[in-house]
Amino acid sequence: PLIISYFLVISDSLRMYTREILLVKGILGEKDTLHIIVNHWPSRYGGYAASEHKRIAAAETLIKVLDSLFSRSTIPNIIIMGDFNDDPTSKSMQLFTEMKFCNRSNYCCTLVNLDECILKGQKINGTLKYGSAWYMFDQIIVSENILLKKNDLYLANQCVNIYSPDYLLTRDERYGGFKPYRTYHGSKYQNGFSDHLPVYIDLIVDGKR
Repeated sequence: PLIISYFLVISDSLRMYTREILLVKGILGEKDTLHIIVNHWPSRYGGYAASEHKRIAAAETLIKVLDSLFSRSTIPNIIIMGDFNDDPTSKSMQLFTEMKFCNRSNYCCTLVNLDECILKGQKINGTLKYGSAWYMFDQIIVSENILLKKNDLYLANQCVNIYSPDYLLTRDERYGGFKPYRTYHGSKYQNGFSDHLPVYIDLIVDGKR
């Protein structure tokens, strides 16, 4: 596999000292090349408005990565995943999900945010709870060709699943219902797991799930 990391930049000269975007390229199955782009975008520390420009900078860096993939591959299979610290409807996410990416052969492709149908049939309405509200910060976005069942590599369905077994949850005594069972609550160690719930998709590769 090929692994490349990309620094986040606010401008052409200013590097942002935060988590990098990781591109992993490899062969899945017998012949399909898959590009997986892993993200952990800057948090909302200091407030949403005050930190939004950092996540927009992350989106702009991701767009450059995607442009480079389309310039070298006719029909790239792309999976973008991670904790974006924004919802699917946020400006930073729509910067690249509303774009068309084209290669030199004028093949154009859009990206599909699978989290748009994540709430269907789920017992939990998000992956992160802040106060009484659930948020969808953990997302999976794919190139639209992965949705085509005629290909050797495709999605079993067009939605993301939230993995929310009971052991990953704890009762929310303050706001009601449940919340993720996190490792720490402040400085107190709880022996939990995470303040986020994981998401996953089912891929079919060469006819096998």
